[in-house]
Amino acid sequence: MSSSHGPEGFENRVIALVAEGRTLEAIKLYREATGVGLKEAKDFVEALAATNRALPVQAQAVDERVLQLLTDQRKIEAIKVYRQATGVGLKEAKEAVEAIARLRGIESKSGCLTILLFAVTALVAAAI
Repeated sequence: MSSSHGPEGFENRVIALVAEGRTLEAIKLYREATGVGLKEAKDFVEALAATNRALPVQAQAVDERVLQLLTDQRKIEAIKVYRQATGVGLKEAKEAVEAIARLRGIESKSGCLTILLFAVTALVAAAI
């Protein structure tokens, strides 16, 4: 891919395809650009489609906040912010946040504490 199609250009193209209802093309583009399997690409595009529920300005602010939280290794908070902004379920929010992290090349440091915190967050969310 040329330098004019860097991470942001690629992300914008996938978002545009999803917004146009061209899901299969978005999945194909994501697979070609990242080398992931069909299921992972499909999950990513579906999670991305869920973000279309937020208003464009709101989505940009949410994306910036989620990116900052991911950069700070605060994945659970990023999932919470994403859920509140989009109204999606916990599973969808987790998949979307993980897709955003993969797209931006942000690696999360997972471990027992992260899994425990996610489980507690899920229980609290279910109780609400």
